[in-house]
Amino acid sequence: MTLRDVASGFPSSKKPEHVLTASDVVVGGGKIHLIADAILDILKRLGGVFQRGSQLVRIAAGVVPTVRGVIRDEKALSVVPLTAHWLMSRATRAGSFWKFDARSNGYKPADAPETACKIVLQSYGSWGLPALTGITTGPTLRLPSGSVISKSGYDKETGLWADFDPKDFPAIPEKPSRLDAKHAIEILSDIIKEFPFKEESDKSAALSALITAPLRRVLPEAPLFAFDATRQGTGKTLFAEICGIVATGTLPTVVSFTGDPDEERKKLVSILVAGDSAVVLDNVQHELQGGALSAMLTGESFSDRLLGGNEIGRCATNAFWMTTGNNLSFDSDLSQRVVLVRLDALSEAPEERTFKIPDIRTYVRDHRAELLNAALTVVKAYISAGCPAQKIKPWQRFPMWSETIRAALVWIGAGDPRANAQAIAKNDAEKMQLTALLHAWRAAFTSTGTTVADAVKHSGYGDATGAAALRDVFTEIAGVPGGGFSNRKIGKFISAHEGRIESKLRFARGGEHERTRWIAEKVDLPRKNPDGFDDFDGLPLRRAETVKSTSDSSYGGNAAIPQNRQNRQESGPLCPECGEPYDPESPCGSCAAAAPGGVQ
Repeated sequence: MTLRDVASGFPSSKKPEHVLTASDVVVGGGKIHLIADAILDILKRLGGVFQRGSQLVRIAAGVVPTVRGVIRDEKALSVVPLTAHWLMSRATRAGSFWKFDARSNGYKPADAPETACKIVLQSYGSWGLPALTGITTGPTLRLPSGSVISKSGYDKETGLWADFDPKDFPAIPEKPSRLDAKHAIEILSDIIKEFPFKEESDKSAALSALITAPLRRVLPEAPLFAFDATRQGTGKTLFAEICGIVATGTLPTVVSFTGDPDEERKKLVSILVAGDSAVVLDNVQHELQGGALSAMLTGESFSDRLLGGNEIGRCATNAFWMTTGNNLSFDSDLSQRVVLVRLDALSEAPEERTFKIPDIRTYVRDHRAELLNAALTVVKAYISAGCPAQKIKPWQRFPMWSETIRAALVWIGAGDPRANAQAIAKNDAEKMQLTALLHAWRAAFTSTGTTVADAVKHSGYGDATGAAALRDVFTEIAGVPGGGFSNRKIGKFISAHEGRIESKLRFARGGEHERTRWIAEKVDLPRKNPDGFDDFDGLPLRRAETVKSTSDSSYGGNAAIPQNRQNRQESGPLCPECGEPYDPESPCGSCAAAAPGGVQ
Protein backbone atom coordinates (compact mmCIF):
# COMPACT_ATOMS: atom_id res chain seq x y z
CA MET A 1 0.00 0.00 0.00
CA THR A 2 1.42 3.37 -1.01
CA LEU A 3 1.13 6.70 0.73
CA ARG A 4 -1.30 7.72 -2.01
CA ASP A 5 -3.35 4.65 -1.21
CA VAL A 6 -3.45 5.62 2.48
CA ALA A 7 -4.51 9.14 1.61
CA SER A 8 -7.29 7.94 -0.67
CA GLY A 9 -8.46 5.24 1.73
CA PHE A 10 -8.10 2.27 -0.70
CA PRO A 11 -5.21 0.32 -2.19
CA SER A 12 -4.64 1.26 -5.83
CA SER A 13 -5.36 -2.32 -6.90
CA LYS A 14 -8.69 -2.43 -5.01
CA LYS A 15 -10.80 0.64 -5.47
CA PRO A 16 -14.39 -0.57 -5.22
CA GLU A 17 -17.01 1.93 -6.08
CA HIS A 18 -19.00 2.50 -2.89
CA VAL A 19 -22.75 2.36 -3.22
CA LEU A 20 -24.45 4.55 -0.64
CA THR A 21 -26.91 2.90 1.74
CA ALA A 22 -29.54 4.32 4.09
CA SER A 23 -27.10 4.17 7.02
CA ASP A 24 -24.39 6.16 5.24
CA VAL A 25 -23.87 9.82 6.06
CA VAL A 26 -22.58 11.98 3.24
CA VAL A 27 -20.34 14.81 4.38
CA GLY A 28 -20.85 17.89 2.29
CA GLY A 29 -21.91 21.50 2.17
CA GLY A 30 -25.43 22.44 3.16
CA LYS A 31 -25.98 19.24 5.18
CA ILE A 32 -24.45 20.07 8.54
CA HIS A 33 -27.79 19.84 10.37
CA LEU A 34 -28.45 16.38 8.92
CA ILE A 35 -24.96 15.25 9.87
CA ALA A 36 -25.46 16.51 13.45
CA ASP A 37 -28.75 14.59 13.66
CA ALA A 38 -26.99 11.45 12.41
CA ILE A 39 -24.26 11.79 15.07
CA LEU A 40 -26.90 12.18 17.79
CA ASP A 41 -28.66 9.06 16.51
CA ILE A 42 -25.37 7.17 16.81
CA LEU A 43 -25.05 8.21 20.45
CA LYS A 44 -28.60 7.06 21.19
CA ARG A 45 -27.95 3.71 19.52
CA LEU A 46 -24.67 3.01 21.32
CA GLY A 47 -25.72 4.19 24.79
CA GLY A 48 -23.29 5.21 27.52
CA VAL A 49 -23.81 8.93 26.89
CA PHE A 50 -26.10 10.99 29.11
CA GLN A 51 -27.30 14.53 29.56
CA ARG A 52 -26.43 16.09 32.90
CA GLY A 53 -27.58 19.62 33.43
CA SER A 54 -26.41 21.59 30.42
CA GLN A 55 -23.79 19.07 29.29
CA LEU A 56 -23.46 15.73 27.53
CA VAL A 57 -21.38 13.38 29.66
CA ARG A 58 -20.00 9.86 29.89
CA ILE A 59 -18.76 7.75 32.78
CA ALA A 60 -15.07 6.96 33.09
CA ALA A 61 -12.75 5.34 35.62
CA GLY A 62 -9.61 6.98 36.92
CA VAL A 63 -8.62 10.45 37.99
CA VAL A 64 -10.13 13.31 36.01
CA PRO A 65 -8.32 16.65 35.61
CA THR A 66 -9.41 19.13 38.25
CA VAL A 67 -8.31 22.15 40.19
CA ARG A 68 -5.54 22.19 42.76
CA GLY A 69 -6.50 20.95 46.19
CA VAL A 70 -8.86 18.12 45.15
CA ILE A 71 -7.66 14.53 45.53
CA ARG A 72 -9.62 11.54 44.17
CA ASP A 73 -9.24 7.80 44.58
CA GLU A 74 -7.79 6.51 41.30
CA LYS A 75 -10.36 3.69 41.25
CA ALA A 76 -13.34 6.01 41.59
CA LEU A 77 -15.77 6.48 38.72
CA SER A 78 -16.24 10.02 37.44
CA VAL A 79 -18.60 11.89 35.18
CA VAL A 80 -16.70 13.37 32.23
CA PRO A 81 -18.15 16.04 29.90
CA LEU A 82 -17.93 15.15 26.22
CA THR A 83 -15.53 17.05 23.99
CA ALA A 84 -15.85 17.59 20.25
CA HIS A 85 -12.77 15.46 19.56
CA TRP A 86 -14.01 12.55 21.64
CA LEU A 87 -17.35 12.75 19.86
CA MET A 88 -15.63 12.82 16.46
CA SER A 89 -13.73 9.64 17.31
CA ARG A 90 -16.80 7.91 18.74
CA ALA A 91 -19.04 8.78 15.80
CA THR A 92 -16.41 7.96 13.17
CA ARG A 93 -15.80 4.51 14.69
CA ALA A 94 -19.47 3.63 14.98
CA GLY A 95 -20.90 5.47 11.97
CA SER A 96 -20.44 5.42 8.23
CA PHE A 97 -19.33 8.80 6.94
CA TRP A 98 -18.48 9.41 3.28
CA LYS A 99 -17.52 12.33 1.11
CA PHE A 100 -17.56 12.66 -2.68
CA ASP A 101 -14.16 12.69 -4.41
CA ALA A 102 -14.33 14.48 -7.74
CA ARG A 103 -11.05 13.02 -9.01
CA SER A 104 -12.19 9.43 -8.63
CA ASN A 105 -15.82 10.32 -9.24
CA GLY A 106 -16.77 8.23 -6.20
CA TYR A 107 -17.17 8.26 -2.43
CA LYS A 108 -14.34 7.98 0.08
CA PRO A 109 -14.52 7.33 3.84
CA ALA A 110 -14.59 10.49 5.93
CA ASP A 111 -14.39 11.55 9.57
CA ALA A 112 -17.39 12.86 11.44
CA PRO A 113 -17.06 16.65 10.97
CA GLU A 114 -15.88 18.57 14.04
CA THR A 115 -18.40 21.35 13.35
CA ALA A 116 -21.28 18.89 13.44
CA CYS A 117 -19.97 17.44 16.70
CA LYS A 118 -19.88 20.91 18.24
CA ILE A 119 -23.45 21.51 17.12
CA VAL A 120 -24.52 18.31 18.91
CA LEU A 121 -22.79 19.41 22.12
CA GLN A 122 -24.51 22.80 21.98
CA SER A 123 -28.01 21.45 21.21
CA TYR A 124 -29.18 21.64 24.82
CA GLY A 125 -32.86 20.79 25.09
CA SER A 126 -33.04 18.61 21.98
CA TRP A 127 -30.77 15.70 22.88
CA GLY A 128 -33.38 13.18 23.99
CA LEU A 129 -30.75 11.21 25.91
CA PRO A 130 -31.16 9.74 29.42
CA ALA A 131 -30.68 12.27 32.23
CA LEU A 132 -27.92 11.26 34.63
CA THR A 133 -28.27 12.26 38.30
CA GLY A 134 -25.25 10.30 39.53
CA ILE A 135 -23.45 6.99 39.87
CA THR A 136 -24.03 4.31 42.48
CA THR A 137 -21.57 1.45 42.92
CA GLY A 138 -23.88 -0.58 45.11
CA PRO A 139 -27.59 -1.15 45.73
CA THR A 140 -29.62 1.74 47.06
CA LEU A 141 -33.27 2.62 47.68
CA ARG A 142 -35.72 4.65 45.66
CA LEU A 143 -37.28 7.21 47.95
CA PRO A 144 -39.87 7.64 49.24
CA SER A 145 -41.17 4.25 48.02
CA GLY A 146 -38.30 2.23 49.51
CA SER A 147 -37.98 -0.08 46.49
CA VAL A 148 -34.45 -1.36 45.89
CA ILE A 149 -32.16 -0.62 42.94
CA SER A 150 -30.67 -4.10 42.76
CA LYS A 151 -29.65 -4.36 39.09
CA SER A 152 -26.80 -2.74 37.22
CA GLY A 153 -27.38 -0.27 34.41
CA TYR A 154 -29.49 2.85 34.06
CA ASP A 155 -32.40 3.31 36.46
CA LYS A 156 -35.06 5.46 34.80
CA GLU A 157 -36.91 6.36 38.00
CA THR A 158 -33.91 7.89 39.76
CA GLY A 159 -31.64 8.73 36.83
CA LEU A 160 -28.79 6.80 38.49
CA TRP A 161 -26.26 4.67 36.68
CA ALA A 162 -25.79 1.51 38.76
CA ASP A 163 -22.30 0.12 38.31
CA PHE A 164 -22.04 -3.08 40.36
CA ASP A 165 -22.50 -6.83 40.15
CA PRO A 166 -25.74 -7.77 41.96
CA LYS A 167 -24.19 -11.10 42.92
CA ASP A 168 -21.73 -9.27 45.18
CA PHE A 169 -24.48 -7.95 47.46
CA PRO A 170 -26.93 -9.92 49.61
CA ALA A 171 -30.60 -9.36 48.91
CA ILE A 172 -32.44 -6.92 51.15
CA PRO A 173 -35.65 -8.35 52.65
CA GLU A 174 -38.80 -7.20 50.87
CA LYS A 175 -40.42 -6.14 54.16
CA PRO A 176 -37.82 -6.04 56.92
CA SER A 177 -39.18 -5.79 60.45
CA ARG A 178 -38.23 -3.48 63.30
CA LEU A 179 -36.25 -6.39 64.72
CA ASP A 180 -34.36 -6.65 61.41
CA ALA A 181 -33.61 -2.93 61.63
CA LYS A 182 -32.30 -3.27 65.18
CA HIS A 183 -30.05 -6.14 64.10
CA ALA A 184 -28.81 -4.03 61.18
CA ILE A 185 -27.96 -1.09 63.46
CA GLU A 186 -25.99 -3.46 65.68
CA ILE A 187 -23.89 -4.44 62.66
CA LEU A 188 -23.13 -0.79 61.93
CA SER A 189 -22.51 -0.02 65.60
CA ASP A 190 -20.02 -2.84 65.86
CA ILE A 191 -17.56 -1.32 63.40
CA ILE A 192 -17.59 2.12 65.06
CA LYS A 193 -17.65 1.07 68.72
CA GLU A 194 -13.96 1.90 69.21
CA PHE A 195 -14.37 5.50 68.06
CA PRO A 196 -14.32 7.81 71.13
CA PHE A 197 -17.70 9.52 70.79
CA LYS A 198 -18.12 12.31 73.28
CA GLU A 199 -21.76 11.48 74.01
CA GLU A 200 -24.42 9.01 72.88
CA SER A 201 -25.93 11.68 70.65
CA ASP A 202 -22.62 11.80 68.75
CA LYS A 203 -22.82 8.06 68.15
CA SER A 204 -26.34 8.48 66.80
CA ALA A 205 -25.08 11.25 64.50
CA ALA A 206 -22.26 8.96 63.33
CA LEU A 207 -24.73 6.16 62.54
CA SER A 208 -26.84 8.60 60.56
CA ALA A 209 -23.73 9.46 58.50
CA LEU A 210 -23.13 5.79 57.68
CA ILE A 211 -26.75 5.40 56.59
CA THR A 212 -26.95 8.68 54.67
CA ALA A 213 -23.80 8.02 52.62
CA PRO A 214 -25.22 5.23 50.38
CA LEU A 215 -28.61 6.99 50.15
CA ARG A 216 -27.42 10.50 49.37
CA ARG A 217 -27.91 10.06 45.62
CA VAL A 218 -31.67 9.60 46.07
CA LEU A 219 -32.21 12.35 48.66
CA PRO A 220 -33.16 15.80 47.33
CA GLU A 221 -30.98 17.36 50.04
CA ALA A 222 -28.96 16.26 53.06
CA PRO A 223 -26.93 18.01 55.79
CA LEU A 224 -23.18 18.42 56.06
CA PHE A 225 -21.66 15.86 58.44
CA ALA A 226 -18.95 17.44 60.59
CA PHE A 227 -16.45 15.25 62.46
CA ASP A 228 -14.98 17.37 65.23
CA ALA A 229 -12.32 16.72 67.90
CA THR A 230 -10.04 18.61 70.22
CA ARG A 231 -6.78 17.34 68.76
CA GLN A 232 -5.26 15.39 65.87
CA GLY A 233 -5.19 11.61 65.77
CA THR A 234 -8.66 11.14 67.25
CA GLY A 235 -10.12 9.48 64.13
CA LYS A 236 -12.06 12.24 62.34
CA THR A 237 -10.72 11.65 58.84
CA LEU A 238 -10.74 7.89 59.37
CA PHE A 239 -14.46 7.94 60.09
CA ALA A 240 -15.08 10.06 56.99
CA GLU A 241 -13.12 7.53 54.93
CA ILE A 242 -15.24 4.69 56.32
CA CYS A 243 -18.39 6.50 55.22
CA GLY A 244 -16.95 6.90 51.73
CA ILE A 245 -15.97 3.24 51.47
CA VAL A 246 -19.42 2.05 52.57
CA ALA A 247 -21.07 4.34 50.02
CA THR A 248 -18.77 3.82 47.02
CA GLY A 249 -16.17 1.14 47.74
CA THR A 250 -13.44 3.77 47.39
CA LEU A 251 -12.04 6.57 49.51
CA PRO A 252 -13.98 9.84 49.41
CA THR A 253 -12.74 12.78 47.38
CA VAL A 254 -10.60 15.01 49.63
CA VAL A 255 -10.74 18.79 49.38
CA SER A 256 -8.39 21.20 51.11
CA PHE A 257 -9.99 24.52 52.04
CA THR A 258 -7.93 27.72 52.14
CA GLY A 259 -10.53 30.21 53.30
CA ASP A 260 -10.67 31.92 49.88
CA PRO A 261 -14.40 31.87 48.91
CA ASP A 262 -13.75 32.15 45.17
CA GLU A 263 -11.18 29.35 45.13
CA GLU A 264 -13.34 27.14 47.31
CA ARG A 265 -16.36 27.69 45.07
CA LYS A 266 -14.34 26.59 42.02
CA LYS A 267 -13.29 23.42 43.81
CA LEU A 268 -16.86 22.62 44.79
CA VAL A 269 -18.12 23.21 41.25
CA SER A 270 -15.42 20.92 39.84
CA ILE A 271 -16.58 18.22 42.26
CA LEU A 272 -20.21 18.55 41.16
CA VAL A 273 -19.21 18.41 37.49
CA ALA A 274 -17.16 15.25 38.10
CA GLY A 275 -20.10 13.63 39.90
CA ASP A 276 -18.16 12.65 43.02
CA SER A 277 -20.32 10.62 45.39
CA ALA A 278 -18.62 11.30 48.73
CA VAL A 279 -16.55 14.39 49.55
CA VAL A 280 -14.65 15.42 52.68
CA LEU A 281 -13.46 18.96 53.36
CA ASP A 282 -10.48 17.82 55.34
CA ASN A 283 -8.70 19.45 58.28
CA VAL A 284 -10.54 22.77 58.14
CA GLN A 285 -8.64 25.25 60.30
CA HIS A 286 -10.77 28.36 59.92
CA GLU A 287 -14.42 29.18 60.36
CA LEU A 288 -16.29 27.25 57.68
CA GLN A 289 -18.38 29.68 55.66
CA GLY A 290 -21.68 28.82 53.99
CA GLY A 291 -22.05 30.61 50.66
CA ALA A 292 -21.88 28.14 47.78
CA LEU A 293 -21.65 25.15 50.13
CA SER A 294 -24.88 26.10 51.89
CA ALA A 295 -26.64 26.38 48.53
CA MET A 296 -25.35 22.96 47.49
CA LEU A 297 -26.56 21.33 50.70
CA THR A 298 -30.15 22.55 50.47
CA GLY A 299 -30.64 22.80 46.70
CA GLU A 300 -31.10 19.96 44.23
CA SER A 301 -28.97 21.73 41.61
CA PHE A 302 -26.35 24.46 41.49
CA SER A 303 -25.58 26.82 38.62
CA ASP A 304 -22.22 28.42 38.08
CA ARG A 305 -19.64 29.17 35.41
CA LEU A 306 -17.96 25.98 34.27
CA LEU A 307 -14.20 25.74 34.63
CA GLY A 308 -12.17 26.74 31.60
CA GLY A 309 -14.82 28.87 29.93
CA ASN A 310 -17.66 31.34 30.23
CA GLU A 311 -20.47 28.81 29.91
CA ILE A 312 -22.93 28.63 32.80
CA GLY A 313 -23.66 25.05 33.73
CA ARG A 314 -26.14 23.43 36.09
CA CYS A 315 -25.07 20.41 38.14
CA ALA A 316 -26.89 18.06 40.48
CA THR A 317 -25.80 18.55 44.10
CA ASN A 318 -26.47 15.04 45.43
CA ALA A 319 -22.98 14.45 46.80
CA PHE A 320 -22.44 13.28 50.37
CA TRP A 321 -20.62 16.16 52.06
CA MET A 322 -18.40 15.78 55.13
CA THR A 323 -15.89 17.97 56.92
CA THR A 324 -13.23 17.33 59.56
CA GLY A 325 -11.28 19.57 61.90
CA ASN A 326 -10.26 20.35 65.45
CA ASN A 327 -12.73 22.60 67.28
CA LEU A 328 -14.71 23.29 64.14
CA SER A 329 -16.68 26.51 63.86
CA PHE A 330 -19.33 27.48 61.33
CA ASP A 331 -20.88 30.73 60.24
CA SER A 332 -24.48 31.35 61.18
CA ASP A 333 -25.86 30.16 57.84
CA LEU A 334 -23.93 26.90 57.66
CA SER A 335 -24.47 26.01 61.31
CA GLN A 336 -28.14 25.43 60.47
CA ARG A 337 -27.13 22.75 57.95
CA VAL A 338 -24.80 20.58 60.02
CA VAL A 339 -24.98 17.25 61.83
CA LEU A 340 -22.11 17.23 64.33
CA VAL A 341 -20.13 14.17 65.40
CA ARG A 342 -17.80 14.98 68.31
CA LEU A 343 -14.86 12.73 69.17
CA ASP A 344 -12.82 12.95 72.36
CA ALA A 345 -10.20 10.31 73.13
CA LEU A 346 -9.40 11.81 76.57
CA SER A 347 -5.76 11.26 75.79
CA GLU A 348 -2.69 13.42 75.25
CA ALA A 349 -1.57 11.06 72.48
CA PRO A 350 -4.72 9.65 70.82
CA GLU A 351 -2.74 8.47 67.80
CA GLU A 352 -0.96 5.89 70.00
CA ARG A 353 -4.14 3.98 70.86
CA THR A 354 -4.52 0.33 69.79
CA PHE A 355 -7.66 -1.24 68.37
CA LYS A 356 -9.22 -4.67 68.01
CA ILE A 357 -9.56 -3.99 64.28
CA PRO A 358 -6.08 -2.65 63.43
CA ASP A 359 -6.82 -1.87 59.76
CA ILE A 360 -10.43 -0.77 59.75
CA ARG A 361 -10.29 0.57 56.17
CA THR A 362 -9.49 -2.88 54.82
CA TYR A 363 -12.06 -4.45 57.13
CA VAL A 364 -14.80 -2.13 55.86
CA ARG A 365 -13.82 -2.81 52.23
CA ASP A 366 -13.98 -6.55 52.83
CA HIS A 367 -17.36 -6.30 54.61
CA ARG A 368 -18.82 -3.50 52.50
CA ALA A 369 -21.69 -5.60 51.15
CA GLU A 370 -22.88 -6.50 54.65
CA LEU A 371 -22.52 -2.94 55.94
CA LEU A 372 -24.31 -1.43 52.95
CA ASN A 373 -27.10 -3.98 53.32
CA ALA A 374 -27.45 -3.05 57.00
CA ALA A 375 -27.66 0.69 56.27
CA LEU A 376 -30.40 0.21 53.70
CA THR A 377 -32.29 -2.27 55.88
CA VAL A 378 -32.73 0.30 58.67
CA VAL A 379 -34.49 2.76 56.35
CA LYS A 380 -36.43 0.15 54.37
CA ALA A 381 -37.80 -1.35 57.60
CA TYR A 382 -39.01 2.06 58.73
CA ILE A 383 -40.70 2.68 55.36
CA SER A 384 -42.23 -0.83 55.40
CA ALA A 385 -43.71 -0.06 58.84
CA GLY A 386 -45.51 2.94 57.35
CA CYS A 387 -43.08 5.60 58.61
CA PRO A 388 -44.63 5.86 62.09
CA ALA A 389 -44.46 9.41 63.42
CA GLN A 390 -41.65 10.09 65.88
CA LYS A 391 -41.51 12.70 68.61
CA ILE A 392 -38.88 14.87 66.98
CA LYS A 393 -38.92 18.48 65.87
CA PRO A 394 -39.09 18.91 62.10
CA TRP A 395 -35.99 20.09 60.28
CA GLN A 396 -37.40 22.22 57.50
CA ARG A 397 -34.11 22.52 55.63
CA PHE A 398 -33.86 18.75 55.22
CA PRO A 399 -37.40 17.35 55.47
CA MET A 400 -36.93 14.01 53.69
CA TRP A 401 -33.68 13.25 55.51
CA SER A 402 -35.33 14.05 58.82
CA GLU A 403 -38.47 12.04 58.03
CA THR A 404 -36.60 8.94 56.85
CA ILE A 405 -33.06 8.46 58.15
CA ARG A 406 -33.33 10.53 61.33
CA ALA A 407 -36.81 9.22 62.18
CA ALA A 408 -35.74 5.63 61.47
CA LEU A 409 -32.93 5.87 64.01
CA VAL A 410 -35.27 7.27 66.67
CA TRP A 411 -37.82 4.55 65.81
CA ILE A 412 -35.41 1.73 66.62
CA GLY A 413 -34.07 3.42 69.76
CA ALA A 414 -30.71 4.50 68.32
CA GLY A 415 -31.15 8.12 69.39
CA ASP A 416 -31.74 11.39 67.60
CA PRO A 417 -28.80 12.51 65.41
CA ARG A 418 -29.89 16.10 66.04
CA ALA A 419 -29.87 15.79 69.83
CA ASN A 420 -26.56 17.66 70.03
CA ALA A 421 -27.80 20.62 67.95
CA GLN A 422 -26.96 22.97 70.83
CA ALA A 423 -23.31 21.97 70.49
CA ILE A 424 -23.43 23.12 66.86
CA ALA A 425 -24.71 26.50 67.99
CA LYS A 426 -21.71 26.78 70.30
CA ASN A 427 -19.49 26.25 67.25
CA ASP A 428 -21.22 29.15 65.47
CA ALA A 429 -18.72 31.99 65.74
CA GLU A 430 -21.18 34.56 64.43
CA LYS A 431 -23.76 33.48 66.98
CA MET A 432 -21.21 33.85 69.76
CA GLN A 433 -20.23 37.32 68.55
CA LEU A 434 -23.84 38.46 68.38
CA THR A 435 -24.63 37.01 71.81
CA ALA A 436 -21.61 38.72 73.33
CA LEU A 437 -22.49 42.04 71.71
CA LEU A 438 -26.11 41.88 72.84
CA HIS A 439 -25.11 41.21 76.46
CA ALA A 440 -22.41 43.88 76.42
CA TRP A 441 -24.77 46.43 74.84
CA ARG A 442 -27.52 45.62 77.35
CA ALA A 443 -25.12 45.85 80.29
CA ALA A 444 -23.79 49.20 79.11
CA PHE A 445 -26.99 50.95 78.00
CA THR A 446 -29.86 48.93 79.51
CA SER A 447 -32.96 49.98 77.51
CA THR A 448 -31.52 53.20 76.15
CA GLY A 449 -31.30 53.58 72.39
CA THR A 450 -27.66 54.21 71.51
CA THR A 451 -25.83 55.00 68.27
CA VAL A 452 -22.81 52.99 67.18
CA ALA A 453 -20.62 56.08 67.49
CA ASP A 454 -21.71 56.63 71.10
CA ALA A 455 -21.19 52.95 71.88
CA VAL A 456 -17.65 53.08 70.52
CA LYS A 457 -17.02 56.22 72.60
CA HIS A 458 -18.40 54.46 75.68
CA SER A 459 -16.09 51.47 75.14
CA GLY A 460 -13.15 53.82 75.59
CA TYR A 461 -14.14 54.71 79.14
CA GLY A 462 -12.22 52.10 81.06
CA ASP A 463 -14.33 52.21 84.24
CA ALA A 464 -17.72 52.59 82.58
CA THR A 465 -20.24 49.77 82.92
CA GLY A 466 -19.85 47.27 80.10
CA ALA A 467 -16.98 49.21 78.47
CA ALA A 468 -14.49 46.34 78.62
CA ALA A 469 -16.98 43.83 77.22
CA LEU A 470 -17.90 46.18 74.38
CA ARG A 471 -14.26 46.79 73.62
CA ASP A 472 -13.56 43.05 73.38
CA VAL A 473 -16.45 42.25 71.06
CA PHE A 474 -15.86 45.35 68.90
CA THR A 475 -12.27 44.22 68.41
CA GLU A 476 -13.42 40.78 67.30
CA ILE A 477 -16.13 42.04 64.97
CA ALA A 478 -14.60 45.20 63.53
CA GLY A 479 -11.02 45.64 64.69
CA VAL A 480 -8.68 47.49 62.33
CA PRO A 481 -4.90 47.26 62.00
CA GLY A 482 -3.13 49.51 64.48
CA GLY A 483 -6.03 49.45 66.95
CA GLY A 484 -9.48 50.93 67.10
CA PHE A 485 -12.69 49.78 65.41
CA SER A 486 -14.59 50.37 62.22
CA ASN A 487 -17.90 52.02 63.15
CA ARG A 488 -19.25 51.09 59.74
CA LYS A 489 -18.52 47.40 60.23
CA ILE A 490 -20.15 47.45 63.65
CA GLY A 491 -23.22 49.14 62.22
CA LYS A 492 -23.44 46.66 59.33
CA PHE A 493 -23.11 43.74 61.74
CA ILE A 494 -25.96 44.99 63.92
CA SER A 495 -28.17 45.82 60.93
CA ALA A 496 -27.58 42.39 59.42
CA HIS A 497 -28.77 40.75 62.65
CA GLU A 498 -31.61 43.12 63.53
CA GLY A 499 -34.42 41.15 65.18
CA ARG A 500 -32.44 37.93 65.52
CA ILE A 501 -32.95 36.50 69.01
CA GLU A 502 -29.97 35.18 70.95
CA SER A 503 -30.05 34.49 74.70
CA LYS A 504 -33.49 36.16 74.90
CA LEU A 505 -32.15 39.44 73.51
CA ARG A 506 -32.28 41.08 70.10
CA PHE A 507 -31.34 44.37 68.48
CA ALA A 508 -34.22 46.74 67.76
CA ARG A 509 -34.30 50.32 66.56
CA GLY A 510 -34.92 52.82 69.32
CA GLY A 511 -37.43 55.23 67.82
CA GLU A 512 -37.18 57.78 65.01
CA HIS A 513 -33.91 59.72 65.00
CA GLU A 514 -31.54 61.17 62.43
CA ARG A 515 -29.01 58.52 63.38
CA THR A 516 -30.01 54.93 64.10
CA ARG A 517 -30.13 54.15 67.80
CA TRP A 518 -30.00 50.50 68.81
CA ILE A 519 -31.53 48.79 71.84
CA ALA A 520 -30.65 45.31 73.04
CA GLU A 521 -34.21 44.48 74.01
CA LYS A 522 -35.47 41.49 75.94
CA VAL A 523 -37.85 39.06 74.26
CA ASP A 524 -40.18 36.59 75.95
CA LEU A 525 -39.63 33.22 74.30
CA PRO A 526 -42.31 30.52 73.99
CA ARG A 527 -43.06 28.48 77.06
CA LYS A 528 -42.52 24.74 76.85
CA ASN A 529 -45.45 22.39 76.44
CA PRO A 530 -45.62 19.33 78.69
CA ASP A 531 -44.02 17.29 75.89
CA GLY A 532 -40.95 19.53 75.94
CA PHE A 533 -41.60 21.30 72.64
CA ASP A 534 -41.99 25.03 72.06
CA ASP A 535 -45.46 26.36 71.35
CA PHE A 536 -44.02 28.03 68.27
CA ASP A 537 -40.67 26.72 67.14
CA GLY A 538 -38.32 29.65 67.75
CA LEU A 539 -41.00 32.36 67.52
CA PRO A 540 -41.73 34.66 70.49
CA LEU A 541 -45.19 34.45 72.01
CA ARG A 542 -45.26 38.24 72.13
CA ARG A 543 -42.99 41.09 71.22
CA ALA A 544 -41.46 43.18 74.02
CA GLU A 545 -43.76 46.15 74.40
CA THR A 546 -42.02 49.52 74.58
CA VAL A 547 -42.79 53.04 75.71
CA LYS A 548 -40.96 56.32 75.38
CA SER A 549 -38.72 57.23 78.25
CA THR A 550 -39.64 60.49 80.01
CA SER A 551 -36.09 61.61 80.52
CA ASP A 552 -33.10 61.95 78.26
CA SER A 553 -29.84 60.18 78.81
CA SER A 554 -26.39 60.98 77.59
CA TYR A 555 -26.66 58.32 74.91
CA GLY A 556 -30.22 58.00 73.77
CA GLY A 557 -32.85 60.42 74.95
CA ASN A 558 -36.41 59.20 74.35
CA ALA A 559 -35.18 55.60 74.40
CA ALA A 560 -37.54 52.67 74.10
CA ILE A 561 -37.88 50.80 77.37
CA PRO A 562 -39.70 47.51 77.91
CA GLN A 563 -43.12 48.28 79.40
CA ASN A 564 -42.97 45.58 82.06
CA ARG A 565 -39.50 46.76 83.13
CA GLN A 566 -40.66 50.36 83.51
CA ASN A 567 -43.66 49.32 85.57
CA ARG A 568 -41.62 47.20 87.94
CA GLN A 569 -38.85 49.78 88.33
CA GLU A 570 -36.36 46.98 88.77
CA SER A 571 -32.87 47.76 89.89
CA GLY A 572 -29.97 45.37 89.83
CA PRO A 573 -29.02 42.67 87.29
CA LEU A 574 -31.46 40.31 85.57
CA CYS A 575 -30.78 36.66 84.86
CA PRO A 576 -29.92 36.25 81.14
CA GLU A 577 -31.84 32.95 81.09
CA CYS A 578 -35.18 33.78 82.71
CA GLY A 579 -35.05 37.59 82.97
CA GLU A 580 -35.78 37.66 86.69
CA PRO A 581 -33.70 39.63 89.28
CA TYR A 582 -30.79 37.63 90.67
CA ASP A 583 -27.37 37.84 92.30
CA PRO A 584 -24.66 37.38 89.63
CA GLU A 585 -22.42 35.74 92.22
CA SER A 586 -24.90 32.90 92.82
CA PRO A 587 -27.18 30.61 90.76
CA CYS A 588 -30.49 32.20 89.83
CA GLY A 589 -33.22 31.32 92.31
CA SER A 590 -35.88 31.28 89.59
CA CYS A 591 -34.28 29.00 87.02
CA ALA A 592 -31.12 27.71 88.74
CA ALA A 593 -28.96 29.15 85.94
CA ALA A 594 -25.45 30.21 86.87
CA ALA A 595 -24.63 32.78 84.22
CA PRO A 596 -21.62 35.06 84.44
CA GLY A 597 -22.64 38.71 84.82
CA GLY A 598 -26.11 40.17 84.81
CA VAL A 599 -28.24 41.87 82.22
CA GLN A 600 -29.36 45.34 83.27
